[in-house]
Amino acid sequence: MYYSITLLAFLMTAGINMNESQAVSSVVNHETIKEKKPVQKRKKNIVEINGLRGKHTVQVGQQLRYSTSVHGSVGYSASAYSSNSEALPLVESFIEYDDEERAEMSGGDSATKYFIFDAKKAGTYEIYAEHYFRGDLEDDFTIVITVEE
Repeated sequence: MYYSITLLAFLMTAGINMNESQAVSSVVNHETIKEKKPVQKRKKNIVEINGLRGKHTVQVGQQLRYSTSVHGSVGYSASAYSSNSEALPLVESFIEYDDEERAEMSGGDSATKYFIFDAKKAGTYEIYAEHYFRGDLEDDFTIVITVEE
C-alpha cells in the first residue's frame, strides 16, 4: 500500500491522471514481473574455486564456480573469464542479493556474484578474476585449472 500511495502522489505531482486503483494495479503488475525464478538444479558436479587457493584439479564434465561479493551502489564489481573459451568456457554468471527485499533500495544491493565455467577438454587453463572499485581495478587473481580425463 505504501508503494501505491507513493506512486499515486508522484503521478499526481507529475500531472498524470491516475486513480489509486490504477496505481495499485501498476505496482502489483510491476511486482509480479519481478518474481523469483525457481532455482534450477545443476546437472553437473560443481567444484568451488577461489583466488586465494591458486590451483585446482577437476575432471572433464565438471563445472567450476567462482563467487565474490559485489555491491553496485557502493562501487564494488567483479568479472571473471577463462584463458580458453572453448575448453573452459564461462557458461553462466548471475547475482544473488543478500536481502532480496532491500535489493532495490539505496545501499541494499549487496550481493554475491557467481561465475560458472564448464570443464570441456583436458588440459591446463587459467581463470582470471578481477575485482573493481568504482571502475578501477582493485585486485586480480589468476587461478590455474587442470582438467583431467
